[in-house]
Amino acid sequence: EAMVMARDFNTLCNNSLNTFEIARHANRLQHTPQELAIIRRFIAGIMAIFDDVPEDPEDYVEKNSATHAINIFSMLTHGFGHNALKSAWRVLGKIVDQQHAMLQG
Repeated sequence: EAMVMARDFNTLCNNSLNTFEIARHANRLQHTPQELAIIRRFIAGIMAIFDDVPEDPEDYVEKNSATHAINIFSMLTHGFGHNALKSAWRVLGKIVDQQHAMLQG
């Protein structure tokens, strides 16, 4: 059930959250394209760690301390936490990508 909730949360993040408007408003902070590129790399690095952890905590294979920490969190939340955080990081990445695109014109 927790994994179904996580998938539903991911679907809502992708389909119902207007990331364009969030990005447009966030552009008022006047980040440079170079700063946004750094933020994009940072988010991509975190996403790479989350991508190394399977959706189902029972399928986890030990890789390193970072993936271990995420898998423990996933087990404590019955599979919801890891997947929900992964969705949230994806949304943040999408917002930054849209900000970057707006600055590029």
